[in-house]
Amino acid sequence: MYNCLSKKTKVNDNFKKGENLKICYIGDASSPHLRRIADYFNQKGFEISIITFHDFTGEASFPIEIISSTLPRSMSYILKFREVREKLKKINPDILHAHFLTSYGVTASLTGFHPLIIQVWGSDLLEYAEKHMYFKMFEKRVFNMADLLMVPSLTIKKIIKEKYKYQKQIEINPLGVDTSIFKEKKIEDALLNSRNPGYFSFRHFENNYRIDIVIKAFVEVNKLIPESILYLAGKGSMKDEIKRLVETLNLKHSVKFLGQIKPEEVNEVLHKSIVSISIPYKDAVGQANLES
Repeated sequence: MYNCLSKKTKVNDNFKKGENLKICYIGDASSPHLRRIADYFNQKGFEISIITFHDFTGEASFPIEIISSTLPRSMSYILKFREVREKLKKINPDILHAHFLTSYGVTASLTGFHPLIIQVWGSDLLEYAEKHMYFKMFEKRVFNMADLLMVPSLTIKKIIKEKYKYQKQIEINPLGVDTSIFKEKKIEDALLNSRNPGYFSFRHFENNYRIDIVIKAFVEVNKLIPESILYLAGKGSMKDEIKRLVETLNLKHSVKFLGQIKPEEVNEVLHKSIVSISIPYKDAVGQANLES
């Protein structure tokens, strides 16, 4: 994954010597996607650390540097880069790997650290790049400072090359599914063994994912099958609005809000469900779809 950086960097020199790299991730430490990547390389013997502005209360087998801020997070991405730079001086990583183009990608670009990899997830480019004015202010710098972009699909790669005229390396890094966690279950078993058939959406509470439409559709399902349950997992800016909609439609006892859940918990809910629902306006690959 990391030996695709330019041959001019010390990264490739260390690979040739058989040395494991010191990788610092900057991103949302509560994200299960980032945690799984960090855990994987930590288990492979790499020296891992994460810098984050997000609260994190779980356990980790590597350092997580939390930079607290009373600022709105969008302002932290811009104004807290000096604190990130000081953390990087202390950590002294071989690579800085930023996750999410329009947030931590901005912060990482402002630190001036190289080599810099920016991981594009899909929704950051397809939704937030147009939505957030602060990204538009810094988009040229973000793309200029990145030594390598990692993207989940050919579609995202084409958008970056055509819309942003990015000329440096872009590596397609497809998302996958941990089959040691996610096990196949026959739909017949779910139907036979469940008195409360489940419907599951684990997309974030943002406009792109149309959770309001999912809930309104569930009203009709719940009329036909009063014992049915809609499980909603995730977080997002529209969570309070979604909760109010559930109360307005008298679904409070049939809709379960699970919060941000671990992969193992996602698998458990999938096994209790007969339908997994994902209906975004725009999507790249959709980890939720793969895991379902």
